[in-house]
Amino acid sequence: MTTDERLNINVNDINDNIETQKVKEKCEVCELTDCSNTINFKNLLVVPKEFCPVPPGCWDSLNISVKPNLHCQLSICSVLDAKLVYTDPCGKSHKIENYSIRVKKARVVGCIDYIISASYALTDVDCPPASVSGFYTIHVDRVIEFLDDLDVCHCSVYIKDTKVCFDNPPEFMYGNDHALKIKGEFELGLGYIRNGSFERNLAGWKLDVPSGAETRTVSSFDTYEPIEGNYFALMKTNGPGAYNEMEQSFYAEPGDKICGWSFFLTNDYFPYDDNCEVSLYKGNDKIATLFFASVTTVGDYGRTPWTYWEHKITEKGKYKIKAKIANVGDSSVDSYMGLDAIKLTSKK
Repeated sequence: MTTDERLNINVNDINDNIETQKVKEKCEVCELTDCSNTINFKNLLVVPKEFCPVPPGCWDSLNISVKPNLHCQLSICSVLDAKLVYTDPCGKSHKIENYSIRVKKARVVGCIDYIISASYALTDVDCPPASVSGFYTIHVDRVIEFLDDLDVCHCSVYIKDTKVCFDNPPEFMYGNDHALKIKGEFELGLGYIRNGSFERNLAGWKLDVPSGAETRTVSSFDTYEPIEGNYFALMKTNGPGAYNEMEQSFYAEPGDKICGWSFFLTNDYFPYDDNCEVSLYKGNDKIATLFFASVTTVGDYGRTPWTYWEHKITEKGKYKIKAKIANVGDSSVDSYMGLDAIKLTSKK
């Protein structure tokens, strides 16, 4: 390609994201053009000639980063009269048209604004790294996940970039300038607490129940009734020294709020200081104790009422909520913790 030919190329025509570069068939269920939670992007990052740290074509020394920001509205996508396909015992498939069912999914409508940056460290350690950035936008209209019976006001939409790399070839030249061909994927997902009111038994929760302990759902216990719905989770202690635990991971954005209710009831007395807690983790780090009670705090044979707790999320990412309870000193009598109405409420 000659220099004149390069100058006649409209860079913006090439810089469209990959979503506009191919025609997609509509989904038979929701009739949108895409029901995937993965969005591909392919962009040109303009790099002036004087920026180049290495000979053209050698870009391995560059650090490429992508910072996405999702602006969206979340709503329910309900579909009536979807097609039902089943396979009979003989292996034949049958399609039933206009079968009356209701499919409930989360629809995300909005846009992704993102910055692609390229930087490299100068040989002079006293100088800051040299960098160049470009700003891009992708419009989004996706149905991304089944919701069961969850309300969308308890969901937070998260976004993360994956598979960011140079395209092949990695370089586009026009005039005296270069453009780097960057591609990757954005992954959309829902951040929410599954089965936080325990109406579907313990679905969605990971349990670690030592011998002698017990975790179950109940409609009532002693004088306690559910805060929300018809059931709540009840955890019983085990032998001394080992915690009975349950946990769930979720994604959240800044401004989201995790909240719920807990109680503690003990049949023990000091110095057998049975205890329980509900904690929030980011990675392996505990960032908040949401609820705590022990024999020391409630007194011998004491209890708490249903107690409300909440925590506001300040950083986006993956979190974990963990509840645990244990006997201390002996296992002659047990203590109990209740959990109910645990929710992640979105700022949106």
